[in-house]
Amino acid sequence: MKKERLAIAATLMLFTIAARAADVDDPMKEKLEAAKAAHQVKLDKLNNIIIDAMQKREDEARKRKLPKIVDETKVEREAFLKRGAVPAWLNATQHYANLKLIRAELLAVYDATIKAYASDPAKDEVRAVITKERDELVGEQPDPKAGPFRAGSVWKGAYQINARPSEEITFEVTFLGETGFDATLSTKDGSEVIEMKGTLNRGKIDWKAVKVLKGSGTIAGAEGTAIMRGNAIAGAVSKLGKKDNLNTWNIVLKLAPKG
Repeated sequence: MKKERLAIAATLMLFTIAARAADVDDPMKEKLEAAKAAHQVKLDKLNNIIIDAMQKREDEARKRKLPKIVDETKVEREAFLKRGAVPAWLNATQHYANLKLIRAELLAVYDATIKAYASDPAKDEVRAVITKERDELVGEQPDPKAGPFRAGSVWKGAYQINARPSEEITFEVTFLGETGFDATLSTKDGSEVIEMKGTLNRGKIDWKAVKVLKGSGTIAGAEGTAIMRGNAIAGAVSKLGKKDNLNTWNIVLKLAPKG
């Protein structure tokens, strides 16, 4: 019995040694592990840029005794850590582009490893684990539209043309991508509906009234800038109009609650 136990122990030890040797001699697995480690270093570096910028903003706000900005920054930091949502006053487009680049590098190594293991039945189990890791990596990608300015968001406020009385408007973002956004701006009574296009970068909005869907059409071609702070937008669009020498729409908006 003692000899049998010794024989079994020796056999198990040989299997363990063989398994470890197989791992050490697996160049694809070594390459994948190295790629994962390099990806984490790059990811930490990108995230720290955002975190450091938010900390700097919070510290500056504390020095200037601006509690509202301090509170806003705390909320923005939590949103970034939980969902990867970059504040509008930072360059979100560049951050997401960098994330996409480093993830693509790692996914390429995952795909090559999975493909290499597909022809070896002995690697089916480890291939399943690696495939699951890859799918989780894809699922972890942050949504560039996770901030308040996102596709489907509705903003309500008012506009004023030159010195005329202000009128209520609704601004709805219909599309948001890496290169810009599409939106519609409509008056409360629906008499004016305008198609808008623009870009958002570090809280600055560059927008243009590209097409009048309904109404007089005097604002078509008007363009300008706005500033987004938290859930509020303030700015203008203007042009040399047909009816007015200088047709300027001063716009103030706030994010409307859902529902």
